[in-house]
Amino acid sequence: MTTKAVTTAQLESIRKMCADKGIGKDMLQQYGLDGFAFVVHALDAIKTAATPNMVRWAMKLEPWVKFYREVMNTAMNVDAIRIPEHHEGFDRLIVVMPSMTSERLFQFCKTRFQAWKWTDKNLDELVISERTTTAGPYAIWVRDRVEADEELAGKSYNDLKANNIIGVTLEERLLNELEYHFWTGSHKDIQNVTLCSGSRYSGGYIPGVYWDGVGDGLRVGRCGPDGRRSGLRSRQAVS
Repeated sequence: MTTKAVTTAQLESIRKMCADKGIGKDMLQQYGLDGFAFVVHALDAIKTAATPNMVRWAMKLEPWVKFYREVMNTAMNVDAIRIPEHHEGFDRLIVVMPSMTSERLFQFCKTRFQAWKWTDKNLDELVISERTTTAGPYAIWVRDRVEADEELAGKSYNDLKANNIIGVTLEERLLNELEYHFWTGSHKDIQNVTLCSGSRYSGGYIPGVYWDGVGDGLRVGRCGPDGRRSGLRSRQAVS
């Protein structure tokens, strides 16, 4: 995509599209930025001119601005976020900022709800993820679901790799949990386990995450690369 300046006419178009969608300036201002200025910045961040889809994507960033400010005590520069092209059915955005490592995110989880991991070691010393913030903050799209993807039920890590299916990393799954809990007070994967197929432990095992409502709360476990069962499911990512 090419970068285009947002003109006065496009800004008016943004205003009209926001009004048509019932998006008022008061709602946008709660995120600490002038509403329409925020939309313009977000549009610039995703390198495109104003269209209805771009406005919708810009609105997806706003909850993350609030989440990072209030939960992580981190300012989110929307201009720096790399947002991939949207695919139909993948409507939940996950934004990963620098320093959001697996161990740090796990410790954040422990400050907000009960959490357990299979090892006493620092996860940062064990986890190897396909996507990192080395080149700066980024975002992915996933399906907007409580449970991991039923389409991927029974598929192992090796099955997914053989079919070139991109899955979430452990860091992305923990961020998804924190952000979802922040807005709803609820948790994900009550009945199934997310296979974090975008990550591996140094020993070759694959991270798995789910919510145990009668035990340890959030559980970060592991399984073998050929492990497969109906309740073990990755979450496909668009990156």
